[in-house]
Amino acid sequence: MKKIILFILIISRLVFSASLEEIEKACYESPKYTAECVYLGNVYLFAKNVTRDTKKAIKFHKRACDNKDSMGCGMLGIHYYTGEFLKQNFDKYEYFMSKSCEYGNGSDCFHLAEEYNSDKNIKKDPSKAMEFYTKACDLNNSDGCRLLGLQIFKENNTTHNLLEVEKYTTKACKLNDSEGCMLSAMLFVDNSALPMDLKKANIFLNKACDGNISDACFRLGLIYEYDKQRQGHYKKAFELYEKACILCNMSACYNLASLYNRGKGVKQDYQLARQYYEKTSDNNFTQGTFALGMMYIDGKKIVKDYQKGVHLLKKACNANYYKACDNLGLIYMYSKAYDKAVKLYQRTCKKNNFQACNNLGVMYENGLGVKQDIEKTKQLYKKACAGGLKPSCKALKILDGYKKDYYDNSH
Repeated sequence: MKKIILFILIISRLVFSASLEEIEKACYESPKYTAECVYLGNVYLFAKNVTRDTKKAIKFHKRACDNKDSMGCGMLGIHYYTGEFLKQNFDKYEYFMSKSCEYGNGSDCFHLAEEYNSDKNIKKDPSKAMEFYTKACDLNNSDGCRLLGLQIFKENNTTHNLLEVEKYTTKACKLNDSEGCMLSAMLFVDNSALPMDLKKANIFLNKACDGNISDACFRLGLIYEYDKQRQGHYKKAFELYEKACILCNMSACYNLASLYNRGKGVKQDYQLARQYYEKTSDNNFTQGTFALGMMYIDGKKIVKDYQKGVHLLKKACNANYYKACDNLGLIYMYSKAYDKAVKLYQRTCKKNNFQACNNLGVMYENGLGVKQDIEKTKQLYKKACAGGLKPSCKALKILDGYKKDYYDNSH
């Protein structure tokens, strides 16, 4: 469909001083005038000031294709694909798109590769998909290069294969494919098979960010914010987070709020921090929901709203952000709503929230909202300790050092 729209735009821009009759004559008289044949086919299908003539249009597209014009073959392929001007036939779609690719249309090579890769309209054939991705890339189709790199990456993550991946994603990047730049960057940041190379990664991230890939801008912001050699380049980080946030990257919006909150790289502004936290919360970014809730509960930087803060912590906790659950549990404990705290900690401890297991252990140890149970306490501390919580390990050792009758007599 995109291709048809593209051709409509081409028609509106082409200016022929000759009449349609003269252009038709040129199309028929010489095989070198294939562009005129394609043009005529499009005119008879899409031009507003010409009566639609499907038969004529197909005839001109076929003549162009017979004379090895990739656009003519591609248009026939599209007609068979959509079934709008010819009866839908995916075998013929495959044939004409293959011809278009053969005659040098990289875009059609790519589209055919995608069909072979999807198993929707023609039989899935991974080897043919790779063949046509390669042809597309050889014809400088950036999508083809990027997808070729991705397919190789999926096959095997060996060092040799990743060098092949880099070759194709880098070519895509050089062809101004921003996603290709992002993929190249990630090869030098997030992959254990290739040595980390932040210098190379930065080059690709900058290109990807220039192409409005929000995650690239966000990652660049992280590099600038946490650059130890520069002791944090907060102003540049702020600019990058701001751009990524405009592109709807919620991680960037959250970090932007944090910079406003701390006054790093920008004048401290708690209201703007609140607004950006609200944006993340509205988009279900739980870390932002938690931060906003704590601001309302704390009430030191914005007007205190305890109920709203608790509501936000519940929202974040229900989305399995356990830091929110832990703080919500503490609020229940301090307000002596022990039953609520116990239920909350039991629920999240079962999901391996080890801080909740520890806190629940404290409640069993002290008989808060539950009957005192030292064995249950030990089980909970043991689970939290196994999860890496050092205070739980320490508490478990202390319990093991006491005699059971001490607890019996002290209750």
